[in-house]
Amino acid sequence: MTNKLFFTTLFLLCFFINGCEDEAPEIVDTSELDALVTDLESQVFARNVFQSPALANRYLVHTDEALNAQYYTWTSIPFFFYDRLKLAVQLEEKAKASGLKNYQAVGKLFQSYIADRITQLFGDVPYSEVIANGGELGQSKYDTQKDIYIKVLNDLREVNEMLDPSAEMIGGDIVYNGDVMKWRKLSNVLRLRFLIGMSLKTNDPDLDIIGDFKEIVENPNEFPIFTSNDDNTNFYFDLAEGQEYPFFDDPKFKTSYFLDAYFVDLLKERADPRLFKVAEPEKVAIDDGVSPTSFEAFNGIKGSNLLAENQEAVEKGNGSPIHSRYHTDPANEPSLTASYFEQEFTLAEAAQLGWINSDPETHYKSGIVASMEFYNIEGNSITDYLQQPKVAFSPNDAMNQILTQKYLALFLNTDWLGAYSQRRTGLPALDNSGTGVQNGGIVPKRWSYPDTELESNQENVTEAINRQFGGVDDINGLMWVLQE
Repeated sequence: MTNKLFFTTLFLLCFFINGCEDEAPEIVDTSELDALVTDLESQVFARNVFQSPALANRYLVHTDEALNAQYYTWTSIPFFFYDRLKLAVQLEEKAKASGLKNYQAVGKLFQSYIADRITQLFGDVPYSEVIANGGELGQSKYDTQKDIYIKVLNDLREVNEMLDPSAEMIGGDIVYNGDVMKWRKLSNVLRLRFLIGMSLKTNDPDLDIIGDFKEIVENPNEFPIFTSNDDNTNFYFDLAEGQEYPFFDDPKFKTSYFLDAYFVDLLKERADPRLFKVAEPEKVAIDDGVSPTSFEAFNGIKGSNLLAENQEAVEKGNGSPIHSRYHTDPANEPSLTASYFEQEFTLAEAAQLGWINSDPETHYKSGIVASMEFYNIEGNSITDYLQQPKVAFSPNDAMNQILTQKYLALFLNTDWLGAYSQRRTGLPALDNSGTGVQNGGIVPKRWSYPDTELESNQENVTEAINRQFGGVDDINGLMWVLQE
């Protein structure tokens, strides 16, 4: 009788706590999801450091050959990033099947980020059908850029809601080490980026760009954003073979890359200590006895000049080469997908536009300080810099100051973001007055669609060209985000 009572009691106890066998916690193998996270970070977060945007945006000059990016002879390029979009779709689908919402949210975040990268290159591109087809490009229809951004903004809002620090930790994460809150911050920072990138579309009745931007900024508990450089998406390089900084031991970076005069002059006019971090003194200045610690030892060459003119200048010892650390240090500096200083310049611009009730000067200064700290510049130098006449905040020149500092901060990092900001705003006003520049000295607005699309997906790509650019796949055509 005693044993019967014991087992009956045990049965009832198990029943009321949801069962002894059926409700045992399920152990999910996340190794496949972890591998996808690592692959995506390695292929997406690490690929934000390359020279083409620096050439197009007058940061750098290449003196070995006439590169398309530098001389604005832009043509058709491949559909980059669709292979990575497929990985992001796989991550979301596999995570959804396993009931793991944090992984699912990360997959959706990567899709949104990659969609922005693709559409900013071309305009309308395949997206919704690619997602529906498991990431396969195939002969997909072209979504309008407007529809892409509507989906991306909605998806990032959902990502913020899905990410839960009390749920599963994100494995395979070599950037945020599984910190779910930092992923959540990133989702909102990307939303801010995309919203400011649509600053010309605030009158579109299908969007509430200013309202959405304000909602994020005014509700930090619901929509957390970055609070310091500790939140940056730092993808670190190291000594291991294949994991070095992209330009490590690159022979062309040793001999053929120099600072553009436009960029150098902006730094010199402001006595900007970042100049010493990104450039070497020019040979002719050192030969003339100028101190390598003097701003006068640094000069650029004009990227829009004829190649032969620049080659002659270099032969004479003119022009500051890019700093040697870019090709001698395998770790160098991390690749950034998003940073606190970019966010602060975005907030400064929005405040200056009147989108948010915030002080543009405060955000402007925070952006400058964070950029300086990224370069390990000491506090006293930063304080002195903020007092420079061209740096001290002036309400009458605020937008030019904000966007110039954003331009300076994004040197050789964060993909094409600096160039896209300049393309949208016209600030700072680049110098393209040289004798060698093509396209009438106008920075192209986009790239032509891939030849492979014209061959295998002609109906859909032709429809997109007709819809946007009157039937001409024009590198100067204005995509939707650039049309007022």
